[in-house]
Amino acid sequence: MTVDNKSQQELQDTTAGLPAKGTSSFSLLIEFLGSMRLAIMLLVIIAVSAVIGTVLQQNKSYSDYISEFGSFWFEVFNALGLFDVYYSWWFIIILGFLVLSVSVCVVRYAPIMIREMREDRLTVKLLSLRAFKNNKEWQSNHSESETAAKAEEYLQSQGFKVKTKKQDGHTVVAAKQGHWNRLGYIFTHVAILLICLGGLIDGNIGLKFKELTGQVTIGKFNEPVNAKSILEISDSMSFRGKMDLAEGDSKENTFAIIQYRDGLLFQKLPFSVRLKEFKVFYYSTGMPKTFQSEIIVKDNDSGKEFSRKISVNHPLRHRGYAIYQSTFGDGGSLLKLNLTPMLSLKEKVIEKDIKIFRSYTLDVPAALAPNRIANKKQLEITGFKPINVIPAEKSKIEMPGKAVLQEHSTDVRVVRDKKFRNIGSSLTFKIRSANGQAQEYVNYGLPRVKDGVTYLISDMRPKLNLPIKRYFFPLDKNNSPKRYLMFRQMVLDRSQVKKLIQQYISQSGIGRQTQQPGNNKATNIQMKIAESINKMFYAFVRGGQDAVTQEMRKTFPTNLRPEKQKIAETQFTKTRTFFLSSIAGILRAVYYDALALEGYNNSDELTEFDKKFFVFSTQALLRSEDYPSPYFVQFTLKKHIESSGLQITRAPGTWFVYSGSGLLVIGIYMMFYVLLKRVWVYVYPANDNNGMNVVYAATCNRPDDSVAEYFTVLGEMCAKSIVDDKQQI
Repeated sequence: MTVDNKSQQELQDTTAGLPAKGTSSFSLLIEFLGSMRLAIMLLVIIAVSAVIGTVLQQNKSYSDYISEFGSFWFEVFNALGLFDVYYSWWFIIILGFLVLSVSVCVVRYAPIMIREMREDRLTVKLLSLRAFKNNKEWQSNHSESETAAKAEEYLQSQGFKVKTKKQDGHTVVAAKQGHWNRLGYIFTHVAILLICLGGLIDGNIGLKFKELTGQVTIGKFNEPVNAKSILEISDSMSFRGKMDLAEGDSKENTFAIIQYRDGLLFQKLPFSVRLKEFKVFYYSTGMPKTFQSEIIVKDNDSGKEFSRKISVNHPLRHRGYAIYQSTFGDGGSLLKLNLTPMLSLKEKVIEKDIKIFRSYTLDVPAALAPNRIANKKQLEITGFKPINVIPAEKSKIEMPGKAVLQEHSTDVRVVRDKKFRNIGSSLTFKIRSANGQAQEYVNYGLPRVKDGVTYLISDMRPKLNLPIKRYFFPLDKNNSPKRYLMFRQMVLDRSQVKKLIQQYISQSGIGRQTQQPGNNKATNIQMKIAESINKMFYAFVRGGQDAVTQEMRKTFPTNLRPEKQKIAETQFTKTRTFFLSSIAGILRAVYYDALALEGYNNSDELTEFDKKFFVFSTQALLRSEDYPSPYFVQFTLKKHIESSGLQITRAPGTWFVYSGSGLLVIGIYMMFYVLLKRVWVYVYPANDNNGMNVVYAATCNRPDDSVAEYFTVLGEMCAKSIVDDKQQI
């Protein structure tokens, strides 16, 4: 048996120390767990899972997933645990099987590899050496012991570990180099084992079991905290939770909030945290550069407390927990709201002092309700940003003058970088009806300017899964939206518009040729024209001139002969021009009525500002009919309170993963870059008893041309070190 065959036989003896193969179900189970096919299959599944966990953003809110994938695929993906891949039941089971498989491999193969690594292989046969690819033979005129000693001395000088054994009729010098290569295989397997163990430890198997048995219940958003949603310190080996600390709040926080699937869990901590000071540092663009918190930590057991500053990438580690500076935001700023009625300016403007993240009840009078029935709504204040910075090329609009900027400023920061622009503060809120339906709004506090008219912007999302719509609210010279809202209210008052249309037709003489002398009543033709103008007027309000064209096309004849089609198109253009001219006249009449409430007379000539205001208000009016809020919300900042967002983690498995990763790098390096080289020098007497025959042979675990060349040179130099100068090799 050759050396290579012997090694192969030892590696095939995989049941050493275990029941013989085929003798029991246990041995079959061990054979299955230790098989290469199982390990490769598990690693492939984990790799695919990692791809899914990377491509599909993990742990978003369920409403976001429903909006992105739809309810059907959401249910499918949720059942498969794809929204939290690394903590799903099937991923934990795969990790468990991989731990078993790798453990069996380590237990079975590690002793064989260590034994092979330590083995010197001094019992090699002469025929086996001559069968090696890298071999050489020569004669030495020295004695057997002297020849072996010279070979041993040379190989040691080349960094080999050498052993010599004299046997019956011959002496074998066995040398090895890089025999630690075998540890690479062991280190690699142990590294995978450690990484998987770290994943299992941080996979919270205990918490999943308690949830399965009903000991733990997931809390719901916007609901009172359930006692079963509170986790004791021992309930969860690892977690990643958050804690928001507001400036000026002296309350000691002892819970980390964990977002768990579609709900919340509250993790008790062995210490409390409160915020002492919070600072934000900014770039010249106005964007945050870094932010830091000075927190006070008080240990629950000893009662000792200490202060420490933390910032991004510089966490505090205490008792196996890590406290990271994660985010910052609003901590409950105080604002003053002006609620201007949208549908009836006879109602008073409501002034209300509010705090961010609070809810308030709105009593909506019948005059402001679309169905003219008084009701109550909830005003939910969900966020405030004192500054909004966007690239300048995305905001090619004129900003108001210094006086307006100072009046509406909520932040002292100045954006010095001309590539960016601060578009002012914003307030985010929801208005929720009694049936639970809500619209989300983002109102901006800093006015913009277009063609000399200042205006405010309000973004509205009719449903949380629908895109945002943008609405404009022009401001008069008093920086108030009242004039525009009155104009809008009159335009949407269909009975008043109907009267104005009739007056417009009467004054312009449309259809008068069919009227009997002395009869001032509108003819049937005038009534039909009035109905058509009214229809086209509100089509214009919904979508502008394009909407008027589309509405006309519904009754426009098609499939006519070419000559008639041309005549019909000409008539269509004239009719469209008539409708647009009539709509413009009626809008001017409505605008004059709105100005009359401010003391204007019809005989007064409009100022340049009033003309521009009318044009811009008409543009802003388009598609504004579906703005559902009963009030237009303006805000003034009274006190800005910031909040420091901390992330608190506990991950004992991290050190297993780190250790395994380091060991994996070492193992892979040893496997691929450390070559196991073995060299033998076989010395035996020549047949004519004139000196010694020397046989040199070498092998490597990864032979290639460079290794073969190295062994050739090594053999020649070894021969030169043994024979005399006068001898020929």
